[in-house]
Amino acid sequence: MSENCPLCNRKVHVDRFQSGLSNYDCPRCGRFGISRTLAHSVILNAEDKQWLSIYTRSTPDAKLETSNYTEAVESVRLPLGQRLQKMITALYDLAGGGAGVEIELSRLEHAPLCWAPSPEEMNAMLKALEIQGFLEVKAERPDDGVIVALTAGAVVAEQARSQEEEEERQRQQSRGTLGFQRRQ
Repeated sequence: MSENCPLCNRKVHVDRFQSGLSNYDCPRCGRFGISRTLAHSVILNAEDKQWLSIYTRSTPDAKLETSNYTEAVESVRLPLGQRLQKMITALYDLAGGGAGVEIELSRLEHAPLCWAPSPEEMNAMLKALEIQGFLEVKAERPDDGVIVALTAGAVVAEQARSQEEEEERQRQQSRGTLGFQRRQ
């Protein structure tokens, strides 16, 4: 069945279930479930919907209800520096990990994927990364499109961040294993 996404208002596929949860598959917001109560409530304002779109895009098969939506909004309402880093990670993934690879973006469609609550914020974030030397804007489209490419500096920074995360995960895993061995 088709209806409008409760977060971005695009026409999308939806499955309704007896539990009162509707599952949406939206190209902008991702796959997520939302209670009919929350989807049709007046408590969701436009700003909340923008942040929830980031949440559902970054949380596969998210389930939103009136009891957890404020927590979901707050979990993605990060300081700009952290969102810029997440944007670099998203662009790195889209580029397949390469510097200079051109990535065609729609500010409207890709804003949640890039951790921007709106196309205007995505524009500002792209500009900030360009000024910092992490990306190059290759072309502007007459619609809402833009073509960008990550610089070598961004790729090196992302690879270093990814390696640090992996090393930390391994340290935590080894501490857990060592702790278990000591208790025996």
